[in-house]
Amino acid sequence: ILSYKKSAAEEEIRSVCKSFARNDSDIAEIYLGTKWGGYATNFDGSMSGGYDPRKRGWYETASRGKGKVMLTDAFASTVGATVVGITRSAYSEDGEFIGNASIEVSLDTLTKILGKLDLGKGSFFMLVQADGTILADTGSQENNFKNVSEIGIPELVSFLSSEEKNGKLTAQKTSYLTEKIVNERTGYRLVAFCPTKTVFEAFHKTLSTTMIICILFGLFVSAATVLLTRKIMSPLKKMVKFVTDFVAALESGSDDYSPRIAVASKNEIGLLAESINLFISKLGVVMAQIRETQEKEHRISAKIFEETQSLSVATKETAATSQD
Repeated sequence: ILSYKKSAAEEEIRSVCKSFARNDSDIAEIYLGTKWGGYATNFDGSMSGGYDPRKRGWYETASRGKGKVMLTDAFASTVGATVVGITRSAYSEDGEFIGNASIEVSLDTLTKILGKLDLGKGSFFMLVQADGTILADTGSQENNFKNVSEIGIPELVSFLSSEEKNGKLTAQKTSYLTEKIVNERTGYRLVAFCPTKTVFEAFHKTLSTTMIICILFGLFVSAATVLLTRKIMSPLKKMVKFVTDFVAALESGSDDYSPRIAVASKNEIGLLAESINLFISKLGVVMAQIRETQEKEHRISAKIFEETQSLSVATKETAATSQD
């Protein structure tokens, strides 16, 4: 292409095309083919003699669009790569049809673009055009430009032709969950493959984490319950021991009602301890009154006994006197 003399118009078009290509690394080639058979491109390599852009598929596709942007099927480019073309008709300022311009993007570039997407470990994407040709396969670039019927996944052929958007299939002994997106304008179908194991890995991880949290929470609650129970039972045990020792002392003959339970809190246990202390205090008062009454009765009984003895002696003396 560099060897022949070019017109000023061709050089200007080449300059514009090269500018586009420099600023967008995804472009494999950008060019213009005219209705007279002329051709201007950013490419500097060699092409076969007698090249006529008007006989190429991309030119025919663009002409059918009549000014609309069209997308071609995959084809072998003059740059030596398998590409898809984004093509459109070009017109003069007066509206006269001049030819068709096209930008080529290689299938390797499409694969790299899709490869930037990530659905998790072992996942990949496949872009398939309407006739079943694989434009990009991030799982295996060897499948690029092959038909889906040639890669040994019969379930995929059925899935692509069905109306289903989600499916499940097996490829290379691995089970995948799939999702399909169809571009109605181009007929392209983008299929996402994610291993079933990867899909449920997050679920299992979440489930395991939840179970661990539940177990730890259960242990925490159990430990807290034990500590709380001990905290509650400790003063109760002290009160039971106090009452038991107090009753045993009374049974052994003690009349000491001065012992008290040390009240350390104002909760229900503290109120119970205060009630026991009050009971012991009142019991001491009652027992003191009983002892005082018993002592009075004893003194009265002794006095009565003395008076009875005196009366008995006087009676005996009176009887003797009477006898005398």
